[in-house]
Amino acid sequence: MRTALSSLKKYPWAVLFLCLQASSSGYALPLQFSANLVDATCALSLDKSILSLGTVAVSQLRPGALLAAKPFVLSVDSCTNVPAAGLMPKIKISGDGIDKSKWLFRNSTSDVSTAGIGVAVYRSDTPPAYSASEIRNGQVMSLGALGSIPTGQQLHFYAGLSCGNVCTSLQVGKVAATVLFEFVYE
Repeated sequence: MRTALSSLKKYPWAVLFLCLQASSSGYALPLQFSANLVDATCALSLDKSILSLGTVAVSQLRPGALLAAKPFVLSVDSCTNVPAAGLMPKIKISGDGIDKSKWLFRNSTSDVSTAGIGVAVYRSDTPPAYSASEIRNGQVMSLGALGSIPTGQQLHFYAGLSCGNVCTSLQVGKVAATVLFEFVYE
């Protein structure tokens, strides 16, 4: 405190300067900004909204098997805008499920009696073998090079029922699954 008072005695004009700075009113000029923000994106469509895998006998389910595999196609089209530099077009795939040495998509709306059974999804133009690499929750698939616009692509998939590598205590009931396909630039 003494140092502050002795400084004021040496420089009395500093108090006046501080008072003037605090009480002076300035003139303000507003500058308004506006912009339209749009994402570079593409439309995704599926060739069907529901893929029925039909009726499968519980006795057919066995370890390491894919049953009732059916194809479906994801189309990428109607791309708009140019992506920011350094971004790559991709598809993110997600959905609830269970991991039984294979990721099996499975909704909570499935019957409890069918626990351990789900839907395996594969990216393939032909019916896949169970041993092929399946699509997993959170998987990201590239659709092209950095900065590219992937219009006009058709991605072929197959989905089928499986109980993974362990099939015990299987019972009859309904199995349901939902898979979400999301277009992103990353």
